[in-house]
Amino acid sequence: MTGNHNTDIPRPEYPRPDFQRGTSEGIDWICLNGTWEFAFDPDDTGEQNQWFDPKPTAESPWTLQIQVPYPWESLAAWGDEEQADNATYLSKNAYITPEEVTCGGLERGGNYRDQPRHTIGWYRKPVSIPENWGNKRVILKFGAVDWETTVWVNGKMVGKHENGYLPFEFDITDALTPGEPARIVVRAYDAQDHGEQLAGKQIGWYERTSGIWQSVYLEPRNETYIAQCHITPDIDNASATFAVKINGNLKNTERKLRWNCDELGGTVEVSGENDTQWTINIPPDQLHLWDVDTPHLYHVTLELLEESASKTEQDPNTAQPNQKPARNVMEGSPGDHNLKIDRIFTYFGMRKVSIAKAPGGDYQYIYLNNRPIYLLGALNQSFNPEGVYTFLTDEAIRRDVERAKEFGFNFLRLHIKVDEPRLYYWADKLGLLFMCDIPNFGDYTEKAKARFVQTLRGNIARDYNHPSIISWCNFNETWGLGGREYKEMHERQEWVREMYHLAKSLDTTRLFVRPCRDRHQLVAFLHQRLRTSERTYRQRCGRNISGFNVQLCRWQCPERCAVD
Repeated sequence: MTGNHNTDIPRPEYPRPDFQRGTSEGIDWICLNGTWEFAFDPDDTGEQNQWFDPKPTAESPWTLQIQVPYPWESLAAWGDEEQADNATYLSKNAYITPEEVTCGGLERGGNYRDQPRHTIGWYRKPVSIPENWGNKRVILKFGAVDWETTVWVNGKMVGKHENGYLPFEFDITDALTPGEPARIVVRAYDAQDHGEQLAGKQIGWYERTSGIWQSVYLEPRNETYIAQCHITPDIDNASATFAVKINGNLKNTERKLRWNCDELGGTVEVSGENDTQWTINIPPDQLHLWDVDTPHLYHVTLELLEESASKTEQDPNTAQPNQKPARNVMEGSPGDHNLKIDRIFTYFGMRKVSIAKAPGGDYQYIYLNNRPIYLLGALNQSFNPEGVYTFLTDEAIRRDVERAKEFGFNFLRLHIKVDEPRLYYWADKLGLLFMCDIPNFGDYTEKAKARFVQTLRGNIARDYNHPSIISWCNFNETWGLGGREYKEMHERQEWVREMYHLAKSLDTTRLFVRPCRDRHQLVAFLHQRLRTSERTYRQRCGRNISGFNVQLCRWQCPERCAVD
Protein backbone atom coordinates (compact mmCIF):
# COMPACT_ATOMS: atom_id res chain seq x y z
CA MET A 1 0.00 0.00 0.00
CA THR A 2 1.49 3.37 -0.95
CA GLY A 3 -1.24 5.96 -1.54
CA ASN A 4 -1.15 9.49 -2.89
CA HIS A 5 1.26 12.17 -1.68
CA ASN A 6 2.41 15.72 -2.37
CA THR A 7 5.51 15.68 -4.59
CA ASP A 8 6.26 19.38 -3.99
CA ILE A 9 7.82 18.75 -0.57
CA PRO A 10 10.85 16.65 0.44
CA ARG A 11 10.25 13.03 1.37
CA PRO A 12 6.46 13.20 0.80
CA GLU A 13 5.79 9.44 0.89
CA TYR A 14 4.09 7.78 3.85
CA PRO A 15 6.87 6.97 6.35
CA ARG A 16 5.57 3.57 7.52
CA PRO A 17 4.55 1.35 4.57
CA ASP A 18 4.81 -1.57 7.01
CA PHE A 19 2.13 0.02 9.24
CA GLN A 20 0.17 2.41 7.08
CA ARG A 21 -2.96 4.19 8.25
CA GLY A 22 -3.18 7.12 5.83
CA THR A 23 -3.58 6.59 2.08
CA SER A 24 -4.24 10.08 0.65
CA GLU A 25 -1.97 12.90 1.82
CA GLY A 26 -3.91 16.02 2.72
CA ILE A 27 -7.08 14.00 3.32
CA ASP A 28 -6.38 11.26 5.86
CA TRP A 29 -2.85 12.27 6.80
CA ILE A 30 -0.75 15.43 6.42
CA CYS A 31 2.97 15.38 5.70
CA LEU A 32 4.69 18.23 7.56
CA ASN A 33 8.01 17.88 5.78
CA GLY A 34 9.35 20.89 3.93
CA THR A 35 10.09 24.44 5.02
CA TRP A 36 9.91 25.31 8.73
CA GLU A 37 10.92 28.51 10.45
CA PHE A 38 14.06 27.87 12.44
CA ALA A 39 16.35 29.36 15.07
CA PHE A 40 19.49 28.22 16.84
CA ASP A 41 19.63 28.85 20.57
CA PRO A 42 23.35 29.02 21.52
CA ASP A 43 22.67 30.55 24.95
CA ASP A 44 19.69 28.29 25.75
CA THR A 45 17.32 31.22 26.32
CA GLY A 46 14.45 30.08 24.09
CA GLU A 47 12.26 28.62 26.82
CA GLN A 48 12.92 31.54 29.15
CA ASN A 49 11.97 33.97 26.37
CA GLN A 50 8.96 31.80 25.44
CA TRP A 51 9.78 31.21 21.82
CA PHE A 52 6.91 28.74 21.86
CA ASP A 53 4.38 31.56 22.45
CA PRO A 54 2.29 32.12 19.30
CA LYS A 55 2.09 35.87 20.02
CA PRO A 56 4.61 37.90 17.97
CA THR A 57 7.55 39.43 19.84
CA ALA A 58 9.50 42.63 19.21
CA GLU A 59 12.64 40.71 18.25
CA SER A 60 11.68 37.53 16.46
CA PRO A 61 14.21 34.68 16.75
CA TRP A 62 12.84 33.02 13.62
CA THR A 63 15.46 34.33 11.20
CA LEU A 64 16.24 31.05 9.39
CA GLN A 65 14.40 28.47 7.33
CA ILE A 66 15.21 24.78 7.40
CA GLN A 67 14.08 21.82 5.32
CA VAL A 68 12.56 18.98 7.34
CA PRO A 69 13.36 16.06 7.66
CA TYR A 70 17.07 16.69 7.24
CA PRO A 71 19.35 17.16 10.31
CA TRP A 72 20.80 20.64 10.71
CA GLU A 73 24.34 19.37 10.04
CA SER A 74 23.30 18.36 6.51
CA LEU A 75 23.51 20.36 3.31
CA ALA A 76 19.95 19.31 2.41
CA ALA A 77 18.60 21.03 5.53
CA TRP A 78 19.56 24.39 4.03
CA GLY A 79 18.72 23.63 0.39
CA ASP A 80 22.39 23.15 -0.52
CA GLU A 81 22.30 19.46 -1.42
CA GLU A 82 23.66 20.17 -4.92
CA GLN A 83 26.97 21.16 -3.31
CA ALA A 84 27.40 17.67 -1.86
CA ASP A 85 30.29 15.52 -3.03
CA ASN A 86 33.05 13.37 -1.54
CA ALA A 87 34.84 16.45 -0.23
CA THR A 88 31.77 18.39 0.95
CA TYR A 89 29.31 16.44 3.07
CA LEU A 90 28.25 18.74 5.89
CA SER A 91 26.88 22.23 6.41
CA LYS A 92 28.95 24.76 8.31
CA ASN A 93 25.67 26.38 9.41
CA ALA A 94 25.60 23.85 12.24
CA TYR A 95 28.69 25.32 13.90
CA ILE A 96 29.17 28.23 16.29
CA THR A 97 32.12 29.58 14.25
CA PRO A 98 31.46 28.30 10.72
CA GLU A 99 34.36 30.22 9.20
CA GLU A 100 36.81 28.09 11.20
CA VAL A 101 35.36 24.73 10.17
CA THR A 102 37.14 22.58 7.58
CA CYS A 103 35.85 19.38 5.98
CA GLY A 104 38.46 16.71 5.38
CA GLY A 105 37.07 14.99 2.32
CA LEU A 106 38.02 11.38 1.64
CA GLU A 107 41.20 11.74 3.69
CA ARG A 108 39.07 12.06 6.85
CA GLY A 109 40.96 15.20 7.77
CA GLY A 110 39.48 18.56 8.70
CA ASN A 111 38.51 19.83 12.12
CA TYR A 112 34.71 19.53 11.95
CA ARG A 113 34.62 16.74 14.54
CA ASP A 114 36.14 18.96 17.23
CA GLN A 115 34.55 22.32 16.48
CA PRO A 116 31.73 23.51 18.80
CA ARG A 117 28.32 22.84 17.27
CA HIS A 118 24.90 24.31 17.78
CA THR A 119 23.23 21.91 20.19
CA ILE A 120 19.75 23.49 20.42
CA GLY A 121 17.46 24.18 17.48
CA TRP A 122 13.87 25.48 17.39
CA TYR A 123 11.36 24.72 14.64
CA ARG A 124 8.02 26.42 13.97
CA LYS A 125 5.29 25.69 11.44
CA PRO A 126 1.58 26.59 11.08
CA VAL A 127 -0.76 23.89 9.83
CA SER A 128 -4.49 23.74 9.11
CA ILE A 129 -6.47 20.72 10.30
CA PRO A 130 -8.88 19.32 7.65
CA GLU A 131 -12.55 19.74 8.53
CA ASN A 132 -13.30 16.16 7.48
CA TRP A 133 -11.30 14.90 10.48
CA GLY A 134 -14.31 15.84 12.58
CA ASN A 135 -14.24 14.53 16.14
CA LYS A 136 -11.20 12.32 15.71
CA ARG A 137 -8.08 12.80 17.80
CA VAL A 138 -5.27 14.63 15.99
CA ILE A 139 -1.94 12.86 16.42
CA LEU A 140 1.41 14.54 15.72
CA LYS A 141 4.01 11.91 14.73
CA PHE A 142 7.79 12.05 14.47
CA GLY A 143 9.85 9.33 12.80
CA ALA A 144 12.95 10.31 14.81
CA VAL A 145 14.47 13.43 16.38
CA ASP A 146 17.99 13.48 17.76
CA TRP A 147 18.05 13.68 20.78
CA GLU A 148 15.75 15.41 23.28
CA THR A 149 12.48 16.86 21.96
CA THR A 150 9.93 19.24 23.48
CA VAL A 151 6.79 20.15 21.53
CA TRP A 152 4.29 22.99 21.95
CA VAL A 153 1.08 23.54 19.97
CA ASN A 154 -0.49 27.00 20.13
CA GLY A 155 1.75 27.78 23.10
CA LYS A 156 0.74 24.69 25.09
CA MET A 157 3.33 22.02 25.82
CA VAL A 158 2.03 18.71 24.51
CA GLY A 159 4.96 16.47 25.40
CA LYS A 160 8.63 15.61 25.67
CA HIS A 161 10.60 12.72 24.24
CA GLU A 162 14.15 11.46 24.70
CA ASN A 163 15.76 9.18 22.11
CA GLY A 164 17.44 9.85 18.80
CA TYR A 165 16.25 6.78 16.90
CA LEU A 166 12.72 5.76 17.85
CA PRO A 167 9.38 7.09 16.57
CA PHE A 168 7.09 8.95 18.96
CA GLU A 169 3.79 10.80 18.91
CA PHE A 170 1.68 13.32 20.83
CA ASP A 171 -2.08 13.75 20.91
CA ILE A 172 -2.44 17.49 20.21
CA THR A 173 -6.25 17.61 20.04
CA ASP A 174 -6.76 19.49 23.28
CA ALA A 175 -4.30 22.19 22.23
CA LEU A 176 -6.21 23.00 19.03
CA THR A 177 -8.66 25.85 18.48
CA PRO A 178 -11.55 24.85 16.17
CA GLY A 179 -11.41 26.63 12.83
CA GLU A 180 -7.94 28.09 13.39
CA PRO A 181 -4.52 26.91 12.19
CA ALA A 182 -2.31 25.11 14.68
CA ARG A 183 1.15 26.56 15.32
CA ILE A 184 3.59 23.75 16.07
CA VAL A 185 6.88 24.55 17.81
CA VAL A 186 9.63 21.97 18.36
CA ARG A 187 12.75 22.37 20.49
CA ALA A 188 15.49 19.78 19.84
CA TYR A 189 18.58 19.40 21.99
CA ASP A 190 21.58 17.24 21.01
CA ALA A 191 24.46 17.42 23.49
CA GLN A 192 27.98 18.32 22.35
CA ASP A 193 29.33 15.13 23.94
CA HIS A 194 27.14 12.12 23.28
CA GLY A 195 28.34 10.34 26.47
CA GLU A 196 25.18 8.70 27.77
CA GLN A 197 23.31 9.11 24.47
CA LEU A 198 23.18 6.36 21.87
CA ALA A 199 24.96 7.84 18.86
CA GLY A 200 26.51 5.06 16.77
CA LYS A 201 28.90 6.36 14.12
CA GLN A 202 27.97 10.01 14.71
CA ILE A 203 31.42 10.27 16.25
CA GLY A 204 34.94 9.73 14.99
CA TRP A 205 35.02 9.76 11.21
CA TYR A 206 31.40 10.78 10.71
CA GLU A 207 29.17 13.81 11.16
CA ARG A 208 26.66 14.30 13.96
CA THR A 209 22.92 14.20 13.30
CA SER A 210 20.92 16.76 15.27
CA GLY A 211 17.25 17.64 15.34
CA ILE A 212 14.52 16.23 13.12
CA TRP A 213 15.94 13.59 10.77
CA GLN A 214 12.88 11.51 9.88
CA SER A 215 9.46 12.55 8.60
CA VAL A 216 6.92 14.53 10.64
CA TYR A 217 3.20 14.11 9.97
CA LEU A 218 -0.32 14.48 11.34
CA GLU A 219 -2.87 11.71 11.44
CA PRO A 220 -6.51 11.52 12.59
CA ARG A 221 -7.35 8.64 14.87
CA ASN A 222 -10.18 7.43 17.06
CA GLU A 223 -9.67 7.07 20.80
CA THR A 224 -9.56 3.31 20.36
CA TYR A 225 -7.17 2.19 17.65
CA ILE A 226 -4.77 -0.45 16.34
CA ALA A 227 -1.42 0.28 17.98
CA GLN A 228 0.71 -2.62 16.77
CA CYS A 229 0.55 -5.69 14.59
CA HIS A 230 3.26 -8.35 14.71
CA ILE A 231 3.07 -11.23 12.25
CA THR A 232 5.20 -14.34 12.82
CA PRO A 233 5.58 -16.65 9.81
CA ASP A 234 5.96 -20.42 10.16
CA ILE A 235 6.96 -21.93 6.84
CA ASP A 236 7.20 -25.46 8.28
CA ASN A 237 3.48 -25.42 9.08
CA ALA A 238 2.42 -23.06 6.27
CA SER A 239 0.93 -20.62 8.75
CA ALA A 240 1.33 -17.13 10.17
CA THR A 241 0.43 -15.93 13.66
CA PHE A 242 -0.94 -12.43 14.21
CA ALA A 243 -0.53 -10.51 17.48
CA VAL A 244 -2.44 -7.22 17.44
CA LYS A 245 -2.35 -4.62 20.20
CA ILE A 246 -5.36 -2.34 20.63
CA ASN A 247 -5.08 0.89 22.63
CA GLY A 248 -7.98 2.87 24.08
CA ASN A 249 -11.19 2.04 25.90
CA LEU A 250 -11.75 -1.69 25.61
CA LYS A 251 -14.43 -2.03 28.29
CA ASN A 252 -18.20 -2.45 27.89
CA THR A 253 -18.04 -2.59 24.11
CA GLU A 254 -17.78 -5.59 21.84
CA ARG A 255 -15.05 -5.18 19.24
CA LYS A 256 -13.74 -7.32 16.44
CA LEU A 257 -10.79 -7.36 14.07
CA ARG A 258 -11.52 -8.06 10.44
CA TRP A 259 -8.48 -9.17 8.47
CA ASN A 260 -7.73 -9.78 4.83
CA CYS A 261 -4.52 -11.38 3.60
CA ASP A 262 -4.47 -11.56 -0.19
CA GLU A 263 -7.21 -14.12 -0.93
CA LEU A 264 -7.72 -15.10 2.71
CA GLY A 265 -9.85 -13.32 5.30
CA GLY A 266 -11.81 -13.57 8.51
CA THR A 267 -12.93 -11.91 11.76
CA VAL A 268 -11.74 -12.42 15.34
CA GLU A 269 -12.95 -11.10 18.69
CA VAL A 270 -10.75 -8.51 20.43
CA SER A 271 -9.52 -10.05 23.68
CA GLY A 272 -9.63 -7.41 26.39
CA GLU A 273 -6.45 -5.52 27.19
CA ASN A 274 -4.06 -8.25 26.01
CA ASP A 275 -2.84 -8.73 22.47
CA THR A 276 -5.40 -10.38 20.23
CA GLN A 277 -3.79 -13.41 18.61
CA TRP A 278 -4.82 -15.80 15.89
CA THR A 279 -3.15 -18.04 13.35
CA ILE A 280 -3.96 -18.33 9.67
CA ASN A 281 -3.21 -21.36 7.53
CA ILE A 282 -2.02 -20.71 4.00
CA PRO A 283 -3.22 -23.22 1.38
CA PRO A 284 -0.44 -24.96 -0.57
CA ASP A 285 -1.37 -23.24 -3.81
CA GLN A 286 -1.06 -19.83 -2.11
CA LEU A 287 2.17 -20.50 -0.22
CA HIS A 288 5.06 -18.43 -1.59
CA LEU A 289 8.29 -18.09 0.37
CA TRP A 290 10.21 -14.84 0.68
CA ASP A 291 13.88 -14.98 -0.28
CA VAL A 292 16.45 -12.77 -1.99
CA ASP A 293 15.57 -13.99 -5.48
CA THR A 294 11.78 -14.14 -5.09
CA PRO A 295 10.83 -11.63 -2.36
CA HIS A 296 7.12 -12.41 -2.22
CA LEU A 297 5.09 -10.31 0.21
CA TYR A 298 1.63 -11.01 1.63
CA HIS A 299 -0.42 -7.82 1.93
CA VAL A 300 -2.69 -7.46 4.93
CA THR A 301 -5.59 -5.14 5.77
CA LEU A 302 -6.70 -4.93 9.40
CA GLU A 303 -9.98 -3.25 10.38
CA LEU A 304 -11.05 -2.58 13.95
CA LEU A 305 -14.83 -2.93 14.23
CA GLU A 306 -17.25 -1.88 16.94
CA GLU A 307 -20.82 -3.11 17.12
CA SER A 308 -23.21 -0.43 15.94
CA ALA A 309 -26.18 0.61 18.09
CA SER A 310 -28.05 2.15 15.19
CA LYS A 311 -27.84 2.84 11.52
CA THR A 312 -27.48 6.55 12.22
CA GLU A 313 -24.41 5.91 14.34
CA GLN A 314 -23.01 3.49 11.82
CA ASP A 315 -22.97 5.83 8.85
CA PRO A 316 -21.81 9.45 9.32
CA ASN A 317 -23.48 10.37 6.04
CA THR A 318 -26.94 9.94 7.61
CA ALA A 319 -26.46 12.86 10.02
CA GLN A 320 -28.84 15.77 9.56
CA PRO A 321 -27.57 19.14 8.22
CA ASN A 322 -25.51 21.09 10.80
CA GLN A 323 -25.43 17.98 13.00
CA LYS A 324 -22.25 15.98 13.60
CA PRO A 325 -22.48 12.18 13.70
CA ALA A 326 -22.41 10.58 17.13
CA ARG A 327 -18.98 9.12 16.44
CA ASN A 328 -16.42 9.86 13.73
CA VAL A 329 -15.93 6.56 11.94
CA MET A 330 -15.19 5.15 8.50
CA GLU A 331 -18.13 3.99 6.47
CA GLY A 332 -18.81 0.28 6.62
CA SER A 333 -19.95 -2.04 3.87
CA PRO A 334 -23.65 -2.11 2.93
CA GLY A 335 -25.50 -4.30 5.40
CA ASP A 336 -22.57 -4.26 7.81
CA HIS A 337 -23.77 -3.42 11.33
CA ASN A 338 -20.29 -2.68 12.63
CA LEU A 339 -18.53 0.66 12.97
CA LYS A 340 -15.16 0.64 11.28
CA ILE A 341 -13.15 2.70 13.75
CA ASP A 342 -9.62 2.03 12.47
CA ARG A 343 -7.84 0.48 9.52
CA ILE A 344 -4.19 -0.47 8.99
CA PHE A 345 -2.33 -1.78 5.96
CA THR A 346 0.73 -3.96 6.54
CA TYR A 347 2.57 -6.91 5.01
CA PHE A 348 4.83 -9.84 5.86
CA GLY A 349 6.97 -12.47 4.18
CA MET A 350 6.93 -16.23 4.71
CA ARG A 351 10.58 -16.53 5.67
CA LYS A 352 12.61 -18.61 8.13
CA VAL A 353 16.19 -18.04 9.27
CA SER A 354 18.04 -20.67 11.28
CA ILE A 355 21.44 -22.22 11.99
CA ALA A 356 22.36 -25.85 11.36
CA LYS A 357 25.37 -27.91 10.37
CA ALA A 358 26.77 -27.13 6.96
CA PRO A 359 26.10 -29.70 4.25
CA GLY A 360 28.98 -32.16 4.38
CA GLY A 361 30.76 -30.24 7.15
CA ASP A 362 31.05 -30.21 10.91
CA TYR A 363 30.49 -26.49 11.40
CA GLN A 364 27.50 -24.21 11.60
CA TYR A 365 25.91 -22.52 8.64
CA ILE A 366 23.10 -20.02 8.17
CA TYR A 367 19.95 -21.37 6.54
CA LEU A 368 17.21 -19.39 4.83
CA ASN A 369 13.94 -21.25 4.42
CA ASN A 370 15.64 -24.51 5.46
CA ARG A 371 18.27 -24.20 2.75
CA PRO A 372 21.91 -23.11 3.29
CA ILE A 373 22.54 -19.60 2.03
CA TYR A 374 25.93 -18.21 1.10
CA LEU A 375 26.00 -14.72 2.60
CA LEU A 376 27.94 -12.26 0.51
CA GLY A 377 27.86 -9.11 2.61
CA ALA A 378 29.21 -5.63 3.25
CA LEU A 379 29.17 -3.12 6.08
CA ASN A 380 26.64 -0.34 5.47
CA GLN A 381 27.33 2.87 7.44
CA SER A 382 24.17 4.47 5.96
CA PHE A 383 25.50 8.01 5.74
CA ASN A 384 25.21 10.15 2.61
CA PRO A 385 26.75 13.50 1.59
CA GLU A 386 23.42 15.30 1.03
CA GLY A 387 21.38 14.41 4.11
CA VAL A 388 23.98 12.82 6.43
CA TYR A 389 21.66 10.35 8.25
CA THR A 390 18.60 11.02 6.05
CA PHE A 391 18.21 9.84 2.47
CA LEU A 392 17.54 12.74 0.12
CA THR A 393 14.65 10.97 -1.64
CA ASP A 394 12.76 7.70 -1.50
CA GLU A 395 14.21 6.89 -4.90
CA ALA A 396 17.69 7.23 -3.38
CA ILE A 397 16.76 4.55 -0.84
CA ARG A 398 15.55 2.22 -3.55
CA ARG A 399 18.66 2.85 -5.61
CA ASP A 400 20.88 2.06 -2.62
CA VAL A 401 19.25 -1.35 -2.28
CA GLU A 402 19.39 -1.98 -6.03
CA ARG A 403 23.08 -1.11 -6.19
CA ALA A 404 23.92 -3.46 -3.35
CA LYS A 405 22.34 -6.27 -5.35
CA GLU A 406 24.02 -5.13 -8.57
CA PHE A 407 27.40 -5.33 -6.84
CA GLY A 408 26.67 -8.96 -6.03
CA PHE A 409 25.69 -8.62 -2.37
CA ASN A 410 22.73 -10.38 -0.81
CA PHE A 411 23.43 -9.15 2.74
CA LEU A 412 24.31 -5.89 4.50
CA ARG A 413 25.18 -5.16 8.09
CA LEU A 414 23.44 -1.88 8.96
CA HIS A 415 26.03 -0.43 11.27
CA ILE A 416 25.00 0.92 14.70
CA LYS A 417 22.04 2.85 13.35
CA VAL A 418 18.28 2.38 13.58
CA ASP A 419 17.42 3.43 10.05
CA GLU A 420 14.14 4.67 8.65
CA PRO A 421 11.46 2.05 7.89
CA ARG A 422 11.45 2.75 4.16
CA LEU A 423 14.97 1.33 3.82
CA TYR A 424 13.73 -2.02 5.11
CA TYR A 425 10.60 -1.66 2.98
CA TRP A 426 12.66 -1.50 -0.20
CA ALA A 427 14.83 -4.39 0.98
CA ASP A 428 11.63 -6.36 1.63
CA LYS A 429 10.36 -5.62 -1.89
CA LEU A 430 13.63 -6.15 -3.75
CA GLY A 431 15.16 -9.00 -1.76
CA LEU A 432 18.13 -7.95 0.40
CA LEU A 433 19.08 -9.27 3.84
CA PHE A 434 20.05 -7.13 6.83
CA MET A 435 21.79 -7.57 10.14
CA CYS A 436 20.78 -4.54 12.19
CA ASP A 437 22.87 -3.06 15.00
CA ILE A 438 21.63 -1.22 18.07
CA PRO A 439 23.53 2.11 18.34
CA ASN A 440 26.11 2.29 21.11
CA PHE A 441 26.50 4.76 23.95
CA GLY A 442 29.81 6.29 25.03
CA ASP A 443 29.70 6.09 28.83
CA TYR A 444 28.65 2.98 30.72
CA THR A 445 26.13 4.39 33.23
CA GLU A 446 22.71 3.41 34.52
CA LYS A 447 21.09 6.11 32.37
CA ALA A 448 22.93 4.90 29.26
CA LYS A 449 21.93 1.30 29.97
CA ALA A 450 18.27 2.30 30.39
CA ARG A 451 18.39 4.15 27.08
CA PHE A 452 19.90 1.09 25.43
CA VAL A 453 17.06 -1.10 26.69
CA GLN A 454 14.51 1.46 25.47
CA THR A 455 16.08 1.47 22.00
CA LEU A 456 16.43 -2.30 21.82
CA ARG A 457 12.77 -2.82 22.70
CA GLY A 458 11.56 -0.04 20.42
CA ASN A 459 13.66 -1.12 17.45
CA ILE A 460 12.47 -4.72 17.55
CA ALA A 461 8.86 -3.65 18.11
CA ARG A 462 8.89 -1.24 15.17
CA ASP A 463 10.67 -3.48 12.67
CA TYR A 464 9.38 -6.92 13.64
CA ASN A 465 7.51 -7.59 10.38
CA HIS A 466 10.37 -6.90 7.93
CA PRO A 467 11.45 -10.20 6.32
CA SER A 468 14.68 -8.55 5.12
CA ILE A 469 15.97 -8.34 8.71
CA ILE A 470 17.44 -11.74 9.64
CA SER A 471 19.68 -10.77 12.56
CA TRP A 472 20.02 -8.27 15.41
CA CYS A 473 23.37 -7.14 16.80
CA ASN A 474 23.30 -5.63 20.29
CA PHE A 475 26.87 -4.37 20.56
CA ASN A 476 29.57 -3.25 18.14
CA GLU A 477 32.83 -4.68 19.51
CA THR A 478 33.05 -3.31 23.07
CA TRP A 479 32.15 0.30 22.31
CA GLY A 480 30.78 1.86 25.46
CA LEU A 481 31.47 -1.31 27.45
CA GLY A 482 35.06 -0.63 28.45
CA GLY A 483 37.19 -1.23 25.36
CA ARG A 484 40.11 -3.59 25.88
CA GLU A 485 39.47 -3.70 29.62
CA TYR A 486 36.03 -5.23 29.03
CA LYS A 487 37.42 -8.78 29.23
CA GLU A 488 38.10 -8.22 32.94
CA MET A 489 34.79 -6.44 33.67
CA HIS A 490 32.60 -9.34 34.78
CA GLU A 491 29.62 -7.19 35.83
CA ARG A 492 29.48 -5.65 32.38
CA GLN A 493 29.80 -9.07 30.76
CA GLU A 494 26.82 -10.21 32.78
CA TRP A 495 24.77 -7.20 31.63
CA VAL A 496 25.67 -7.98 28.02
CA ARG A 497 24.38 -11.52 28.54
CA GLU A 498 21.18 -10.12 30.05
CA MET A 499 20.69 -7.94 26.97
CA TYR A 500 21.21 -10.93 24.72
CA HIS A 501 18.53 -12.92 26.56
CA LEU A 502 16.19 -9.91 26.58
CA ALA A 503 16.56 -9.55 22.82
CA LYS A 504 15.92 -13.26 22.28
CA SER A 505 12.76 -13.01 24.38
CA LEU A 506 11.50 -10.12 22.25
CA ASP A 507 12.12 -11.87 18.92
CA THR A 508 12.42 -15.64 18.63
CA THR A 509 12.48 -15.59 14.83
CA ARG A 510 15.90 -14.06 14.14
CA LEU A 511 19.57 -14.65 14.85
CA PHE A 512 21.38 -12.69 17.56
CA VAL A 513 25.03 -12.01 18.19
CA ARG A 514 26.23 -13.79 21.31
CA PRO A 515 28.38 -11.95 23.90
CA CYS A 516 32.15 -12.22 23.64
CA ARG A 517 34.72 -11.45 26.33
CA ASP A 518 37.33 -10.29 23.87
CA ARG A 519 37.42 -6.84 22.33
CA HIS A 520 35.34 -7.96 19.35
CA GLN A 521 31.78 -9.14 19.68
CA LEU A 522 32.08 -11.61 16.82
CA VAL A 523 30.04 -9.35 14.60
CA ALA A 524 31.40 -10.93 11.45
CA PHE A 525 29.78 -12.61 8.51
CA LEU A 526 30.00 -16.37 8.72
CA HIS A 527 30.72 -16.72 5.04
CA GLN A 528 32.92 -14.30 3.08
CA ARG A 529 33.90 -14.45 -0.55
CA LEU A 530 36.06 -11.38 -1.00
CA ARG A 531 37.61 -12.14 -4.34
CA THR A 532 34.20 -12.51 -5.90
CA SER A 533 33.10 -9.21 -4.33
CA GLU A 534 36.16 -7.39 -5.62
CA ARG A 535 35.78 -8.84 -9.10
CA THR A 536 32.06 -7.97 -9.20
CA TYR A 537 32.76 -4.42 -8.02
CA ARG A 538 35.42 -3.91 -10.70
CA GLN A 539 33.09 -5.22 -13.39
CA ARG A 540 30.15 -3.02 -12.28
CA CYS A 541 32.10 0.17 -11.60
CA GLY A 542 34.94 -0.05 -14.09
CA ARG A 543 37.54 0.82 -11.47
CA ASN A 544 40.05 -1.07 -9.34
CA ILE A 545 39.84 -1.33 -5.58
CA SER A 546 42.37 -2.36 -2.96
CA GLY A 547 40.06 -4.84 -1.28
CA PHE A 548 37.34 -5.19 1.32
CA ASN A 549 38.32 -5.01 4.98
CA VAL A 550 37.54 -8.04 7.10
CA GLN A 551 38.04 -8.59 10.82
CA LEU A 552 38.57 -12.29 11.33
CA CYS A 553 37.16 -13.51 14.62
CA ARG A 554 39.53 -14.79 17.30
CA TRP A 555 37.72 -17.27 19.51
CA GLN A 556 38.63 -16.17 23.04
CA CYS A 557 35.41 -16.89 24.86
CA PRO A 558 33.57 -20.07 25.92
CA GLU A 559 30.70 -19.53 23.48
CA ARG A 560 31.38 -21.20 20.14
CA CYS A 561 28.61 -19.57 18.10
CA ALA A 562 28.89 -16.15 16.47
CA VAL A 563 25.13 -15.92 16.25
CA ASP A 564 22.17 -18.02 17.25
